[in-house]
Amino acid sequence: MDYESKMSNIAFGGNWSEELVFTRQLQEVLYDLEWAVEHCTERDVNTEAVQDSLRYVSAQIEKGPMLVDAFQRAMQIDIPPIRRDRMAKALDRIRTWAGM
Repeated sequence: MDYESKMSNIAFGGNWSEELVFTRQLQEVLYDLEWAVEHCTERDVNTEAVQDSLRYVSAQIEKGPMLVDAFQRAMQIDIPPIRRDRMAKALDRIRTWAGM
C-alpha cells in the first residue's frame, strides 16, 4: 500500500499515523543525505536541502547533534574519496540511530 493510500485511511487519533508521517519525513531526509554522499566528489553538496535535512536529524533523532556534526565535518574534507568515505560512514550512523 502506498503512502497516500495509508494516509487516506487514517482515523482520528492513533500513534501509528504519527509514526507513518515521521517515517515518511525521515525517508526524505535520508534521500537528501544519500544524494549528498553520492555527489560529494563532483560538486559542493552543502545545499539548503541538505542543511534542512541535517537540521531535522539534529532535532528528531537521539544523538542527532553529534551525528550532524560528524556529517558536516566530513563534508569539509578536501580529498574527495576520503570525503565520500567519511560522509558515508556518518550517514550509516544516522541510519542506525534513526532505526532505518
